[in-house]
Parts: sequence; C-alpha cells; structure tokens
Amino acid sequence: MEEDVIVRCKSKYDFETLKRFNRFHMYSKPIYKVVTVLAIFLILYAIFVPDEPIMRAIIGLIGVVWILEVIFLPIIFSKKAIKTSKLNNEVHIVVEFFKDKIEVETIRDNKSIGNSTIQYDDVHKICDTKHAIYIYISANQAFVCNKANIEGDYEKLVSLLKEKLGKRYKKKGK
Repeated sequence: MEEDVIVRCKSKYDFETLKRFNRFHMYSKPIYKVVTVLAIFLILYAIFVPDEPIMRAIIGLIGVVWILEVIFLPIIFSKKAIKTSKLNNEVHIVVEFFKDKIEVETIRDNKSIGNSTIQYDDVHKICDTKHAIYIYISANQAFVCNKANIEGDYEKLVSLLKEKLGKRYKKKGK
C-alpha cells in the first residue's frame, strides 16, 4: 500500500523560476555579499576621495561593473539554462513529499521521462523561501517546488522537514 503524500507540487522550470532560484542561490553565498560591499566601497571612494581623476574613474568603473555583474548574473545564467536545457515549457517537475522520502518525477507531454527517490538523509539541505522550496541534493544542485503550486498540508510538511533535517532545513524570508 502506497503511503500518503504530505505535499505534492507540480512546477515548470521556466525563466522566472530559474531566475528566482539563481538569484537565491548566488546571493546566499558569502562571496557575493563581499563583492557587493567592496563594489559599493569602490564607487564611494571614486566619488569622495580626492585623487587623480583617471584613477578615480577606473576604480569607480570597476565598482559599477561588479555591481552590474551581481545584479545580472542570475538573469544570464537563467537564459543560458533555458537555451541549453532539455527542460522547456512542455516539461514539468512533480515533487512529492512523503514521511520517509521525497519523490521527483519529470513529465513531458503527460508521460514520465524520469524519476528520482531521495531519502531525507541524502538531502544536502532544504531552503524554504517566500516563493519556493529548494531541495538541494548537493551544494549546487536543487529541485524547485514553487509554493504557488503546492497541494497538501504545508504546515505538516514544515514540521516533518524540521524533524528529519534539523539544521539542514532553513527558512529564509517570510
């Protein structure tokens, strides 16, 4: 007898979903916070410190480029992923949370094209954000469960994830 699904989520890996994931993933790394602070410092230095104008312009330009990179890299990565990936608007990812496992199924044209079963002990971490639940299976790979598409008892899922994952379950934002 198949156990009951606590939460089921069917998500499309479209541009917005990937952009939101890439932004979350990149900005949660400390290096991007350091680069942002350093870029702001360089811009302020170029504006306020009396130095040679050419040196100020170069330093300010470096700061602006770094800020733009931090802002636009998630967009660039998402566009590249959409272009090169076999995932497209016809493909959906269905994530089902059970008491002892997570099942992920990839569906194209109403046909299953791949299945994965993940034990909670094998989950690297789960990040629960305002818009999605990111199920990391490694430091850089995650399945996305869009909260707008959740069916089932979300509160029961949160309790289960806290119990099964402990500190590997992270609630980010509201």
